[in-house]
Amino acid sequence: MQAIFEANALCCKQRFPELFAAISKAQPDAFSIELCTGRECTLKVNGRQLTSREDRKTQAQYALQHVDMMQDLHVIGFGLGDEVRLFLQSSSCRVNVHLINPGLFYALMSIDDELATLIADPRVKFSCFLPEQKLPSNAIIIVPELYLDTSFLHEDKLRLQTMLDNAYAHQHFIRRLPLLLAKVAAQADFLQHERPYLPQNFAPINTAIVLASGPSLAERIDKVKALIAAGACSIAVDTALPYLDSVGIVPQFALSVDPMSLRPLFSKLREAAPCLHKTTLIYDVCADSKLCAKFVKRCFIFSTPFIHATPTLIKPLADKLLERGTVLISALDLALQHGAHSIYLAGADFAYKGTLSHAGLKSDERIYNAATRSDLTVLGNDGQLHVTQRNFLSYKYLTEELIALHPQVRFVNLSPSGAILKGAQLEIHGRTIL
Repeated sequence: MQAIFEANALCCKQRFPELFAAISKAQPDAFSIELCTGRECTLKVNGRQLTSREDRKTQAQYALQHVDMMQDLHVIGFGLGDEVRLFLQSSSCRVNVHLINPGLFYALMSIDDELATLIADPRVKFSCFLPEQKLPSNAIIIVPELYLDTSFLHEDKLRLQTMLDNAYAHQHFIRRLPLLLAKVAAQADFLQHERPYLPQNFAPINTAIVLASGPSLAERIDKVKALIAAGACSIAVDTALPYLDSVGIVPQFALSVDPMSLRPLFSKLREAAPCLHKTTLIYDVCADSKLCAKFVKRCFIFSTPFIHATPTLIKPLADKLLERGTVLISALDLALQHGAHSIYLAGADFAYKGTLSHAGLKSDERIYNAATRSDLTVLGNDGQLHVTQRNFLSYKYLTEELIALHPQVRFVNLSPSGAILKGAQLEIHGRTIL
C-alpha cells in the first residue's frame, strides 16, 4: 500500500501541487472503507458502494448517457473513476474532476494502483469543488459521494442532492400530467364561471407579510399582528390557515397550488372560519372545485401545460403567478407582482423545531419512525443544525433563487431558528441582522 501511495502522491504533487497540499490536510479517517464483491469488486465507503458490484461498465454507461461527448465533461465527485475512464475511451475531449470528498481521494491513493495513470493523463484535470460553486454544463454527479462526510461541503452536497430530487420531481409531474389534465377537464363547468387571477384587478402592495406554516409562525405571531396592524398586506399559504384562524388572523390572500392540500386543510379549519368569507383564495385549477367553492372570494391560476384543458384556460391567462415546487413561491410572487418593496417571511423555516414540522400541530410522528425519519440536517439561524426533509430543502433553495432575482426588494426572515435563508435579512428580538 505504501508503494501505491507513493506512486500516486508523486504524480499528484507534480501535476497538481496545490490540490495535493489541500487533500493532504483532509481527514481520510472520516471514511470506513471495505472491499465489496459480487461479479466484480468495488469499495463500500461508510456503508455505501461507490459503484455497482455486478456490472461497473454498464453503470458508467448509464451515468454518461445524456452527456455531450463532443464537449468537455465535468465530474462532481470521483467514485472509482469508471465514468472518467469510459469518457476518455469514447471521446477526444477533456475531463474536469471536481472532488467533493478530498479525504476519500487521499485514501484512494493508498488503494488504487491505476490512479496515477489518470492523474498523469493530460486530458484530465483534478480540483476541489468550491463552496457555492455552480454546477457546470455537461456534468455528471457521482451520487454516493453526496452522502459521505457531512463535515465537508455540507451545504453544497445538500444543494446537489436537491437538484437531483427536483429533476426526479419534474419527471414525476410529466408522468402525472395526463391525470391532472383529466381532472381539470372534469371541472370545466365550475371553471367556466370562475374569475382568473389578473394582477391589474388588485391594488398595489408596499409591504407584505408572507405567512408560511413552519413552527416559528407561532413564535413570531405578535410581530405578524404588529405588521398587519401597521398596514402590511398579509398573504398566507393554505396550510397556515388553520393556525392563523386559531389566533384570530384573517389574511387578505391565501394561495393553494397543490391539488391535494385543500382536503386535509378543511379537516382542521372551522366551518365558521372568517377567512372563508373575507380572504381571497388564489387557487390552481387542479384543486378540488368543491373545496375551492367554500371560499366566497376566489380566483384561479394555471400554468402553460394546462392551456386548453378547458375552453376557459386560454394562453393569455396562463402563468400569471410562479408555480414552482412550493406554494411559498406563489405567495412571494404575488407580493412581487404587486410591487412590494419589503417582504417579511414568517414561518418559512424549512426545518423542524424539535419534533414540530408545522405551526399549531402536534409532534410529527415521522421523526420518531425509523422508516420515515430524516437524517438530513440544515444550519439554522441560531447556529445549530436542525432536522429537515428533502422537500423542505428544495423549497429553501427555490426561495433563495427567487430572492436573488429581486435585489431591489428587502426580504426579512422572522424565523429565529429556521434554516438560514440566503439573500434575506434576519430579524430577531427586534434587531435586523444583515
